[in-house]
Amino acid sequence: RVMSEETADVLIPFFRYLERCTTPADRVLVPGFHPNVQVYTGRPAAGGRLNIIPIYPNTPEARRRIVDTVAKQQVPFAVVSTRYKSMIWDAHPELGHYIDTQFRSLRTYPIYGSGTVDVRVNRSAPPRGTDAETGWPCFR
Repeated sequence: RVMSEETADVLIPFFRYLERCTTPADRVLVPGFHPNVQVYTGRPAAGGRLNIIPIYPNTPEARRRIVDTVAKQQVPFAVVSTRYKSMIWDAHPELGHYIDTQFRSLRTYPIYGSGTVDVRVNRSAPPRGTDAETGWPCFR
């Protein structure tokens, strides 16, 4: 399923925040199938994958390679939806563990009748300041 326009509407404040507080080189990790998130963030996909879904090569080596790639990149944010979380965590347990340990919840957005989207911030990304509008960390 493609991310609905309603979901994109809910995340508009986050997309605006990204413009203010990240650089064009910063990446966003989006496990699941949410191509609209990557388009609206205006940031490159983390892990070299626009979508991280179970049907892609799912060998232990391929799964480790995704996590290793993400760990080497500037990835201040992960966007995790309840729609895909259990499916992705089951198919890519290394990535699920990495997200759960490396990222903390910043803001959870309710999605009209279909769960939530949790915006998480990387615990090890050093902020350079604070966004005046949201009070969230800035990375530019």
